[in-house]
Amino acid sequence: MIYVIEKIQNDKLRLERYQSLVEVANSLELQDVYGKAYTIISEDGVIYDCDRTLHSKDFGTIYGYTLIRIGIDNKLAVYCREKFAALGWPDEIENVE
Repeated sequence: MIYVIEKIQNDKLRLERYQSLVEVANSLELQDVYGKAYTIISEDGVIYDCDRTLHSKDFGTIYGYTLIRIGIDNKLAVYCREKFAALGWPDEIENVE
């Protein structure tokens, strides 16, 4: 399972749940991932980002890009898992603090 965290206004978060990295890459626009609008983390705590070898600032709407490992944060993965479990595993949670 993959969790996507989007920071929205007033320090609130939107959490989304995906089944695979392929699903994430085909759902989120590359320009938003490249621009750090999202944090992408696996249930095992592996943090992902788009492949930074792409240098263009004007991506347009691109899907199907490559995601690479950039770190590990087990506490964040547990936080996401607990939030989703507490609400019965919805696909998305709005306004999380």
